[in-house]
Amino acid sequence: MREKEKLQELCKQLIKYPAMPSEQNLILNILTFSHKVEKVDLAISTEKSDDSFAISKREWPVNINELFPELDSKIVHLYVKLNPGADDKKLTVNLNINKRFAKIYYSQLVYDYLKTKANITYTNFVDDIELWFRDEKSDTKDFWVLKKFTVKVQMQRITKSGELAISYDGTSKVLKKNLKDLNAPTEIINKVILNKMLMLDSQDDEVQRNLSNSYPVFYLKFHSFLNLPVKYDYNQNKL
Repeated sequence: MREKEKLQELCKQLIKYPAMPSEQNLILNILTFSHKVEKVDLAISTEKSDDSFAISKREWPVNINELFPELDSKIVHLYVKLNPGADDKKLTVNLNINKRFAKIYYSQLVYDYLKTKANITYTNFVDDIELWFRDEKSDTKDFWVLKKFTVKVQMQRITKSGELAISYDGTSKVLKKNLKDLNAPTEIINKVILNKMLMLDSQDDEVQRNLSNSYPVFYLKFHSFLNLPVKYDYNQNKL
C-alpha cells in the first residue's frame, strides 16, 4: 500500500473521534504512519494556482536553487502542486533531508483527504489542521454546535515514524442568523463561517460580498448583544 493510501486509512480512523461525547477527556492521541518515501517529484512555482498550496521561505527545499537559480530575494512564498502537470517545473525533494517540507507535504495529503469529511477544515498559522464537526444533538434554535479537533503532523517527534497528533479542543457555536440579517456592530464580529470556510476577519472582501452566506462564530461580546443564555464549553485539557 502506498504512503498516500496508508495516510487515508489513518484519516478514516481519525474521523471516528467526533462521535465521542463532549465530556471525553481526550488530551492527545498519536496515530503513526511509516515514512518510507524518501523522494517525491513536485511542481513548484512562483505563481499561485487553484491546485497549489503555499510554502514560506523556512519550508523551502534545500535544493530549491536547482529550480530557481536566481530567485528574487523579495519572494517570500512559493507554490507547490502535489500532482505536477506536463508543463510544470518539477523538483525532486528528499523528505528525509527536508524535515520542515516533509511536515507540509504530509499535512497537505491529510488536509486534501479530510476537507470533504469535516464540516469545516482549516489550516492554522502553524500549519496544523483544524477540523470542526457538527454535533447535531447539541444544536439549539439559535446555534449550530461544532466539536473541534486539531491534527498535527510530526516527523519522528515521539516515535520513529511519521505521526498524526490529535487533540480535542472543545466546541464552538455558530449563530444560525447570517451577517446580513444579524446587523450587528462590526466590532463584536470576529470569525465567520462562509461556505464551509473559517474566515478570520469579518471585514474580508469575500465575506462582505457574501453577507447572506456568512455566519458568525459566537464569542463573549455576542452574549450581551443578543441577550441569549449560553452554556460555555471550557475544555480543561486543551493543549
